[in-house]
Amino acid sequence: MSPLEHFLNLILVIFIAIGCSADKPSDPLWPNTFMQTFKETFYYPVIGTHNTKGVYYYDYANLRYRIDRENGRYDRYCGFNGNKAFKDTPCTQLVLEGQRWLIYPDLKECCQCCDAQHGCGVLKPTWLQNATYLGIVDGNFKWNQKGLQDNFYLETVFKQIGLNEI
Repeated sequence: MSPLEHFLNLILVIFIAIGCSADKPSDPLWPNTFMQTFKETFYYPVIGTHNTKGVYYYDYANLRYRIDRENGRYDRYCGFNGNKAFKDTPCTQLVLEGQRWLIYPDLKECCQCCDAQHGCGVLKPTWLQNATYLGIVDGNFKWNQKGLQDNFYLETVFKQIGLNEI
């Protein structure tokens, strides 16, 4: 290989490295307060795959949050709670004053689940720091922050528009 070919290969590697590093967005940072609908997929080896929808209300400024699921049966907190493992029923997780509560509105039942000292507190806005960036999937940036399971986080990709394009 000639010196010119070596040089061109080096330039190509540099451009590829710059291009790859430019594609990775910065780690997501949650705002202190928000509300977001979500779709969730549960997979358990014997039970299989199940889906639900819900709403997440996050209020870090007051150290509280609420998660409403249309069906809590397959959630590890709501579903694996006595006979709830056998019922399709809505479930709310409410974290307030360091305590996680499970509320079953259709059943008119609730119970205290766990507390912040045992991992049941409010996620910090920075909880996705150092998450593994998985690239752009279906038009979304995708990360995985491993915990007791995969925690996939997707964020909409917005195309930046220059002033001359407006």
